[in-house]
Amino acid sequence: MKDWKTASRYANALLRVAVDSNQLDTVYEDVKKIQNIVHQNADLVHFLKNPVIANAQKKETFKALFERSVSKPTLDFLYLLCTKNRESLLDEIISSFISKRDELLGHIKAAVTTVVDMTPDQIVMLTDRIKSMTGKIPELSFDKDPELIGGFIVRIGDQVIDGSVRHQLEKLREQFLD
Repeated sequence: MKDWKTASRYANALLRVAVDSNQLDTVYEDVKKIQNIVHQNADLVHFLKNPVIANAQKKETFKALFERSVSKPTLDFLYLLCTKNRESLLDEIISSFISKRDELLGHIKAAVTTVVDMTPDQIVMLTDRIKSMTGKIPELSFDKDPELIGGFIVRIGDQVIDGSVRHQLEKLREQFLD
């Protein structure tokens, strides 16, 4: 719990710096790039979480990895994490930053599960429907599940909209049993 609060505070600080310097999009792209590298490299995660390794060495690693590929505010923020011994929370801070940025911009993530790929017209209709329901701009991610038979399932946070044929058949079965 404490780590989550700490990560949230640092994410807020990065968000303020990004907004104040008018570089929110740039910092967001930097953070996504760093997140991809962290998720693809378990050795880097172990390195950052290792308390035996000096912060100066971790700072030099950040410099070598990111000096030419991220903006100055992002690089300065990575250095700050090393100075404050918070580099081990990098992944949590990034996740929190992305969530806070999405909230600030009025974006919401929606996971859509279907049997087959949706047509562009269906995607536009679904996007418009989610936007009207939530008042936020949905960022859709897609997955396939052949057991749905047809239709779709949309997950927005902890809310589930089940428009699958499988769900409809289950509801019909329950009605017959009653």
